[in-house]
Amino acid sequence: MRHKKKPNDQRNRLFITQAAYVYEMADIVLEILDKIGLEGKKDIEALYQDYQQKIKYRNQEIQEELQKINQAEETQKIDKPYADNLRGSYQHMQRANEIGLNAWQQVMDKVQRQDNWVNQTKQMRTRIELKRKQAQLQLATLRDIGILKGTIAIVDNMEEWVNNVGNMELWVLDENTVRQLIFGNTQLKRTDLK
Repeated sequence: MRHKKKPNDQRNRLFITQAAYVYEMADIVLEILDKIGLEGKKDIEALYQDYQQKIKYRNQEIQEELQKINQAEETQKIDKPYADNLRGSYQHMQRANEIGLNAWQQVMDKVQRQDNWVNQTKQMRTRIELKRKQAQLQLATLRDIGILKGTIAIVDNMEEWVNNVGNMELWVLDENTVRQLIFGNTQLKRTDLK
C-alpha cells in the first residue's frame, strides 16, 4: 500500500523550507554582524589629526615667511617683483593646504557615515536574533506536527493493515522453488545436489 501525497504535504514542505531559510539567513547575518566593523578608522583619524597639525604649523611658518618678505621688501633687500613672486607662491601653498584640509574633511565625513551605518546595522542584531529564534521554534513545531500526522496515519490505517497482513497468503517454498531461487532457472536433477 502506497501513501498518496496530498496538496497539504506540499504546503507543509513549503512551511518547513521557509522557516529553515529564515533561520539559516538569520544565522548568516548574525555572523556577519559579529565581524562587521570599519577597519582602520582609528588609523585614518590619526592620519587626519597629524595632517591638521602639519598644516597648522606650516601655515604659521608661511605667515612668518610672509612677514620676512614684507620686511625685506621694506628695507629694500629684495625688489617688489621678487617679493610679489614669493608672496604669490606662498598664497598658492596656503590654498593647496586649504584644499587638502577640505579633502580630508570629506574623507572623515565619509568615514563617519560608514561608521554610523555599521552602528545602525549592528543595532538590528536584536531583531535578527528574535527572528532566528522564531524560525527555530517554528521548525520544531512543524517537526512535531509531522510526527503527529504520521502517528494519525498509522492509527487510522492500523485496522486495515492488521486485516491485510492477517489475510495474506505466503508462497510455498517447495523444493522446486528453492532450487530456482538458488540456481536460477537451470534445470538440476535431484542427484546433482547429493
